[in-house]
Amino acid sequence: MNNHQAARKDIVDAVKGWPIWSYMSVLEMRQRYRRSTIGPWWITVSMAVFIAAMSVIYSRLFHQDMATYVPFFTVGILFWTFMSACVNDAVDAFKHSAGYIKQMKLPYFFYLFKHIYRQILFLMHNFVVYILVAVYFQLPILHWTLLLFIPGFLLFLMNLTWVTLLVGLLGIRFRDIVQVVASCVQITFFISPITWMPKLVGENSLIVKLNPVSYLLEVVRAPLLGHVPSLQSWLVLLIMAVLGSLFTFWVFSRYRARIPFWVD
Repeated sequence: MNNHQAARKDIVDAVKGWPIWSYMSVLEMRQRYRRSTIGPWWITVSMAVFIAAMSVIYSRLFHQDMATYVPFFTVGILFWTFMSACVNDAVDAFKHSAGYIKQMKLPYFFYLFKHIYRQILFLMHNFVVYILVAVYFQLPILHWTLLLFIPGFLLFLMNLTWVTLLVGLLGIRFRDIVQVVASCVQITFFISPITWMPKLVGENSLIVKLNPVSYLLEVVRAPLLGHVPSLQSWLVLLIMAVLGSLFTFWVFSRYRARIPFWVD
């Protein structure tokens, strides 16, 4: 079995093992909040307080109508938190599973899926905040455009998966990458349309057009706000998903056998 065949088998076996890594993700989340009264719902409370405070401040700074800005900021910060947590924690995703990697023969994608699914669970808890905001501001959520959220989120996950895997491999090979990733994520937050609307800098501004996060956020944010994402966003993310996945798969298949030695 060559490297590419072994890598493909790794992915297939990891997908088949979804009951195990999904259960482990739930277990890890419960264990993290096992002595807490409301458990992981503390994440939702913290997110609600953060959004309530920051949306008021930013809406006044940017002179935006709260009925428009608060839903925009809410969805943006929810998915940015999900995205940044996946990327930041991916640096140590394999390292934290070093014990399993050295002692058990499990697919390496198993740990990647477990890591992403745990963050999806946190996102689901935080999604309650969006529902509250949607009800309060009477967003047109019961509209056909909401159906576009499903393919948009899948495309979002496809891109996030290859990015997470690539960061995870770099994290165990080059230990200094932790600081590099943290700095890049922090900078990306400020140059992405999360706290500010694209219209404030111009829809055709390079900081919007050349920023992949802009397209990632649009395909999930627009449907939740009752809008249709632009065709350009779909095409850009589809190209990113294909090219990024192919490149990362090549890297993974080539260096897959070295992972047990790198996690030391």
